[in-house]
Amino acid sequence: MNIASGQQSVYLILQDLSKNNYIENRNFNFLVEKIFQIAHTYIRHNRTRIPSFILDGGSKQDLAIEAISVFFIKNKNNFYPISNSFDTWVPNITNEDETLFFLYKIISLRVEQFITKSLKEADPVTAKILDSLKYLIKKNGYQKKKYFGQKFICNSTSNNLDRHLVTAIELENLPSSYFQNTDKIFENIFNYFGKDSESDTAIPLNLLATRIKSIRSFLDTNDFKNENVESLIFVDDVIASGYNLAYSILINSYFKKGKISEIEVEAYNKTLQDLAEDLKNGGINPGLFKYFKKNMNSISEEIYLKKYHNKLEYLLKIMRTKIKDILEKSQLAY
Repeated sequence: MNIASGQQSVYLILQDLSKNNYIENRNFNFLVEKIFQIAHTYIRHNRTRIPSFILDGGSKQDLAIEAISVFFIKNKNNFYPISNSFDTWVPNITNEDETLFFLYKIISLRVEQFITKSLKEADPVTAKILDSLKYLIKKNGYQKKKYFGQKFICNSTSNNLDRHLVTAIELENLPSSYFQNTDKIFENIFNYFGKDSESDTAIPLNLLATRIKSIRSFLDTNDFKNENVESLIFVDDVIASGYNLAYSILINSYFKKGKISEIEVEAYNKTLQDLAEDLKNGGINPGLFKYFKKNMNSISEEIYLKKYHNKLEYLLKIMRTKIKDILEKSQLAY
């Protein structure tokens, strides 16, 4: 090993790995830990666009480990995939800084691939939407570009780096009517952001699919086109009304009457917020215990069922009933 005593270099470790040289356990572990740290940091920075059901009760650390595990399963030639990628990277990698840049690019791409695959496996509705969007991309000649590991859709072949990268919040704030005509979805978004900017626009593909799904879930339909879609501008307000009523009952019927503590109020409140967000994005996962445990880590399922489940189930029922009532009055099917 060409590493000086007490000094570790991912560049030198990967060089030895690509040559199938012997590597001490401490150096191999150092490489694994470095790759894990990059994956975990990437996931934390992008946590707002990772649906909770992908974690499936696990943590962001668990997701990072699952995403990078493929790098350390030897192929039929007895090489690790990470070393093959290192060898074939263009331009050739010659130092530590270039190695770290290579690792960030390939790991962020791998995490994105893993998230997309998990999304499709766990959520066939989103998978179908993604397929439809990819058809529109090909049909209209749009370009796919990757920025920070994410896949974006652009309306020009320019390699201009000064693009406006549309964020999750910006997509969420777009009028729902922009998604009414399937064939015009990309055109509407490009026109909206292009009117006040000289920069090209880049639309995040997975975030767009999630936004479309949140709209369709309220229509309860398998077709993007619906004459009532303009009414969905009220979706956020509808969810907020349901949450606010449940929170009011939490405070007035439980906390002020001394039935629960401030700590329990916080756990219930955060759980209601998580449930409201999942309602907006397509539906609640089975098992309220997982939602509650996320906000009260030390609780066991036995204690939860005995002390908290009935109250949480009642508050959720209040929230959903309020949402349903508003939608019915608006002549929308929930």
